[in-house]
Amino acid sequence: MAPPHPPAPSTVSGTMLKVVFEAAGDDDLSVFKELVTMLDEGRGRPKEAIEALRWEGVEELEGVGVLQAAASKGSLEVCRYLVEELRVDVNGADKEGRTPLFFAILCNAGVGTAKYLLDCGADPDKASHDGFSPLHSAAGSGDCETVKLLLLKGAYVDPVAICGTPLHCAATKDHYTIEKILLDHNADCNKMVDGKTPLIAAIDADSRNCMLLLIRAGADRDGALTYAMENLHSEKLVSNDFVNCVKQDVAAKHIVPDGVRFSSLTLHACRVLFPLTNHSCATLISTTRHFLLGGKQHFA
Repeated sequence: MAPPHPPAPSTVSGTMLKVVFEAAGDDDLSVFKELVTMLDEGRGRPKEAIEALRWEGVEELEGVGVLQAAASKGSLEVCRYLVEELRVDVNGADKEGRTPLFFAILCNAGVGTAKYLLDCGADPDKASHDGFSPLHSAAGSGDCETVKLLLLKGAYVDPVAICGTPLHCAATKDHYTIEKILLDHNADCNKMVDGKTPLIAAIDADSRNCMLLLIRAGADRDGALTYAMENLHSEKLVSNDFVNCVKQDVAAKHIVPDGVRFSSLTLHACRVLFPLTNHSCATLISTTRHFLLGGKQHFA
């Protein structure tokens, strides 16, 4: 996401707002302080003057303030001035519930900005109104250092949003290293959100490494296999007989040799999810040839 730009005019001129937000984003502290003085108009309440400036007129950025804008650009000098001198609320949120920490991570402003805000009391668990937390954002973007920092600062490892947990986000984006960090901090590898576990998310992303890591961590293979089989059948790639054959092999805890390869994504996922013995492998290959190589006209 691009860092916030100056908002439309509200109680001050559009030009003034533009200059203030640009100075905050540029980390030009001397100019920024002069602008704060001008906004205060000698009332001696600079904090109120700066906190009154909010983005308006753009729905997805409604209510974004100056500290969010500075944090989104990694403007540490302006952030320090706002937080330490003006005492602007480090956990202040826009109308979507997004804090300066949230914007710093979402806009890739650097781990230094996130660390500063956390050291000043930013809540590592404060999520937006849709449940999307700083850890979701860091995990989804593949930012290992920020993920480690948030967990070090006590962030809850399994917050739930519409996209799932941070582990779901990592699996969806094929972020193996992030996934490992989260699992090392006891992330729930079987957390079900909207009918999907992290393993199912990894299947959808065709991430073999993430699938294997989750399985080693104790992910439920049977549930993920059921999902994969349902996808295969719904796409008319296999028949009921094929699905039943595979389920029988899984129930018997057999082994698939590395030489077996499938052409579809979900078949590839099935190969990772469960093993077959040589006997059942022959059955699988025979069934695959009949139902896959024989053409879709064989499918019911």
